[in-house]
Amino acid sequence: MWPFRRPPAPTPLVERIETLERAISGLRLEWSDTYEKIVRMMGRINKRAALVAAAAETIREDAPGSTEPAGVPTDPFSEQVRAIRRHGRAG
Repeated sequence: MWPFRRPPAPTPLVERIETLERAISGLRLEWSDTYEKIVRMMGRINKRAALVAAAAETIREDAPGSTEPAGVPTDPFSEQVRAIRRHGRAG
């Protein structure tokens, strides 16, 4: 005979607890990954906001009598729209 006893088989309750522990550790890992992504995105958003604020300070003043607010950064499409509006008023 063997001098050591065989360990008892785990009960269904112990198996369920171990399964839940593995699931929780997986969720913690997934959450930490998601949190890192959110932090990275917030950093990008803050950087872009800082760039827009810096660009707004350096933008020239709009022409007097313009309906557009002064110091608002524009993209090329907005410049085209503004040119069409000016052309429409003058013509």
